[in-house]
Amino acid sequence: MTRWGGLALGAETAEEVSSRCAVFAKSEVTSLIREGKDRRDVLAGLHSAISARVFNLLRGVGIEPDLVITGGIGKNAGVVRKIEERVGLKALLPEEPQIVGALGAALLAGDQPGR
Repeated sequence: MTRWGGLALGAETAEEVSSRCAVFAKSEVTSLIREGKDRRDVLAGLHSAISARVFNLLRGVGIEPDLVITGGIGKNAGVVRKIEERVGLKALLPEEPQIVGALGAALLAGDQPGR
């Protein structure tokens, strides 16, 4: 679990971070911290914004009961929890989620003719 993900789990509230653009979100987060907002609440707000974006992407492809989170985001407990809350499902997490995509690509490559 990342340090930041665990820190956000202790938030009392989530500060609103509305930007879909990473550059503007960074500006919003910086402003909230300068205003003296609790870092846990700012992180929870950022995780909420990320989970909203993920949820919208999931709705486009369909949400299945077996929700698996892969990639580095799977190491961030704060984001994982927000996604689970938004989707209404408990996520399955591989032991090392950040390498699952590379493993899948290697398996697919190995199935190619002539290899």
